[in-house]
Amino acid sequence: FFFGYCLLLCLRLGVGTSCAMTPPIVNEYLTKCKEHNIKKPNKEVIDQLEEAQGFEELESLDLSRNYVGNKGMLAIMEVIAKCKNFSTLVVGQHNAELSSDNEFVDKIMQVAAAHPSMTSIDFMGNPVTAYGAKKLLDLARENEQILYLHLDDDELDQKLKIRIREALEANLHKMWAQDAEDSGEAAEGVKFVSFHVPDVKSDDSANLLQKPDTADSAKGRRRTGISAELMRGADSEEHTPVYVEKSHAVKDQIRPILLKNPLFNHLAKSELKTFLEVMFPNTWEAGTEIMQVGTPGKNFYMITKGAVDIIKEGNVVAVKKESEVFGELELMYNTNAVATVKAQGEVETWAISRKDYQYLMMDEMVNRRKTYTEILSRIPITQHLSSYEKLQIADALDTATFEPGQKVISQGEQGDVMYMILEGSVDIRRTTEDGEVADLGGRGVGEYFGEFEFLFNVPRFCDVIAKDHLRAAFIKKKDFELSMGPTMDILKRNAAVYRFYVSEDGSPADRNKA
Repeated sequence: FFFGYCLLLCLRLGVGTSCAMTPPIVNEYLTKCKEHNIKKPNKEVIDQLEEAQGFEELESLDLSRNYVGNKGMLAIMEVIAKCKNFSTLVVGQHNAELSSDNEFVDKIMQVAAAHPSMTSIDFMGNPVTAYGAKKLLDLARENEQILYLHLDDDELDQKLKIRIREALEANLHKMWAQDAEDSGEAAEGVKFVSFHVPDVKSDDSANLLQKPDTADSAKGRRRTGISAELMRGADSEEHTPVYVEKSHAVKDQIRPILLKNPLFNHLAKSELKTFLEVMFPNTWEAGTEIMQVGTPGKNFYMITKGAVDIIKEGNVVAVKKESEVFGELELMYNTNAVATVKAQGEVETWAISRKDYQYLMMDEMVNRRKTYTEILSRIPITQHLSSYEKLQIADALDTATFEPGQKVISQGEQGDVMYMILEGSVDIRRTTEDGEVADLGGRGVGEYFGEFEFLFNVPRFCDVIAKDHLRAAFIKKKDFELSMGPTMDILKRNAAVYRFYVSEDGSPADRNKA
């Protein structure tokens, strides 16, 4: 059957009963299909390979409308391994379920990790478990060419998404530094804006990212993945955000919408206030195209009145209404608009420009990392780590806020979280066995608590209570170990610190010391 099918393919390719003139890349695919016992090689894959003609010419494969199955992916990846200029793979739904330990996942990761030019893989429509996400994290760390991984599994641990995002960001930074070096520019002084793993739902057509352009020259091929935009020191000095005066009522309307958006919900109150101040208003008449597909996305928009249609290929695929936003992905990734946005009736929006967003977010990121690494340098279990390792931990931290009198941790509860105080202060108290409450002092900005229980997963030694409005950075043990490895291995790097926390028999030391 296989050879009969191949014969029909040869006839379709116009080479009679011989495959001698079939492009070598097609022959390679047919051979791999045979090796993997695929009786019917995929016609659409063959069409794309035929169009490319050769191994060096194949730059991308789009399987988004084509089911090839797990075995089909094995054959395709083995072909891609021989295409030295390949950059972009759109996997397509259910072609690579990253949900368990299997040879199909391993083959994708193996080829991608070793590939010299692959920059982007789109896994939209494929379930991803923690197993698959860890594989993707390893991939992003092993191959510095990988800049773009598109996932859409809402069940995936957010921390894993953040780890992947930071690995991609590190690759992007290295690419920019290398480009600056290649062009003779000094890499020193280059500032960066965060690169994020897109977090959109597979059925949200209005938010689908534009597929990377594969028509670039070979020299520029590394940039085909979607990337954040570079802002050099000189650019940041020349750009001055314009602050727009707003009434308290307008601020109260805008603030909760910003707080619901992933671009802004991690910011401190003071940082959020700055973003809010630079937003500017627009009023759009009915039928106005606020964004046009294919044009640069310059602004992030928030709808405060009316509704807009999201249009792709002439069809309305979504409607955005009051309190909803659009333009965020174009803002983040410096891409052209992937859809046209048209006002249904009169529409009022507040917007922030890409330059303002980048300028402010860059400052926020730099300041946040600086603050976090300074505190990590004072914590015994992390102070001896390298600057890069501290940055890894800094990027893994989350933040939480607590009202005055609210317990941050409770005596006796199981503890696996360490905290660092960013704003406010805490009181520390311990209740003795006879019921007496002992005041153990407090902690303030730049100090930390909970590291003893964080190390050993033992019950909390005391209560820690917010004295005033408190904002703290925190990290869970499992997230720390995801970035750095087992905590005990980290602790053993510094003998003095290890002896402080661990008794000679290997058990936790007297926690009164900590």
